[in-house]
Amino acid sequence: SRRVPVVDADIWLDRLTSALDSLPVPRTLHNETYAKLPVQDRLGLCPVRPHGDPSRERKRPRIIAARSILPRPPASSPLSSLEWNSLKPGVRTDFQNHSNRLLEWARSQGKAHLMSSTSPAPPSSIDSIVVQYLDLLFFDGANIGNGEKVVAALRFLLPHLGVGPLKTELPRCARSLRSWKKLAPGHMRLPIPFEAVLLMAREMWIAHESLACLALLIQFDTYLRPGELCEIKVLQLIHAPGRSIVPGMQWGINVRPSGIGLPASKTGGRNEALLLHARCDLVLPILRALFANLPLDAPLFDLTVALYNKTFQAAAKCAKTAHLEATPYAVRHGGASRDYFEQNRAIADIKLRGRWVTEESARRYQKSALYQKQRGLLTSLQLKQSKEVLPFLRHQFLLVANHIQNAAKILQRKGQPVTASSLLSKARELAHPQH
Repeated sequence: SRRVPVVDADIWLDRLTSALDSLPVPRTLHNETYAKLPVQDRLGLCPVRPHGDPSRERKRPRIIAARSILPRPPASSPLSSLEWNSLKPGVRTDFQNHSNRLLEWARSQGKAHLMSSTSPAPPSSIDSIVVQYLDLLFFDGANIGNGEKVVAALRFLLPHLGVGPLKTELPRCARSLRSWKKLAPGHMRLPIPFEAVLLMAREMWIAHESLACLALLIQFDTYLRPGELCEIKVLQLIHAPGRSIVPGMQWGINVRPSGIGLPASKTGGRNEALLLHARCDLVLPILRALFANLPLDAPLFDLTVALYNKTFQAAAKCAKTAHLEATPYAVRHGGASRDYFEQNRAIADIKLRGRWVTEESARRYQKSALYQKQRGLLTSLQLKQSKEVLPFLRHQFLLVANHIQNAAKILQRKGQPVTASSLLSKARELAHPQH
């Protein structure tokens, strides 16, 4: 057999470098940048984008600026910035509040050193002090949710406690929470019946809370969480051009899309499309008009969760449905319960539409008797009046939608801001000049 001469690798590298230097420089790279690249990269063996690439350099300042404003953990915290931002700001604040109250109590017991984040105590020592605090909360009348949040906050802020399962890391805490749940189960959110939603929507419209009225009807149909509902922007509206396979299901909402600065949903989902059902077609005229006359990055409802809740409770009082003890979150439960009660959707479809992760979460809405019981709390007069609400709102929505374009022109001519709230307010003035 023929023997192949062995040549030193450095000699071949020198020869390759000389050969590459004699080749024309690619147009996409500057001469200096290309000359600084290692031979392996110039050959394409390890394809990398050079640091001096113009497109990358243009994006880098925006990326760095966006990331520089993210909240940072306290100096005493062992968490990294990425760990700190793994929770939503509201949840993080809630965890800190629970942790601070626990720390104050531990300090009063002379055991604050066990809760230190800089020199954490062994899990068994922390376990022994936290179960005493859970006893205090239980006999003070707190619900199981407070106890669970205390333990969750502790495991988040002290990472060495969150390595394994709760029953392994903090077995006494796990046993205490199980006992608490048996002795005093958490309060279940009762579903709000559709008739009550209609009565409240009418009161919102009469009180000129037009956007809250629209939001309420859309939330009941789509099972949106209140936070997701109030954050919707115009660009999240989905319109399928042409004819739809199912009549009326041409408009929808893209929940928590990526790339517009919104966090992921409660279960970590993104770009979850929810189509409006044909039963919710009364809101389409106003949605079309708002979509055509608002900037894409404008809020669709101009509502905060606090304002929506305040308007919701005021409407419940006016509609005489306050005895149902409903909250904006109960609207999500009511929509799912009604769909199962009226056999509009199977439980698998309800789980998908509500974006519940587990079967156990979705099975709560199979309790048709509970929905029927809530509906039975309404008087016969209220049930009768609710049948008149849909025709009333359908007429009002269509009338106001026809004036939204003129309202936008008037606002622009006067130099006033064009928002969903100002558009509907001006359109209602044009639709009812006598008022």
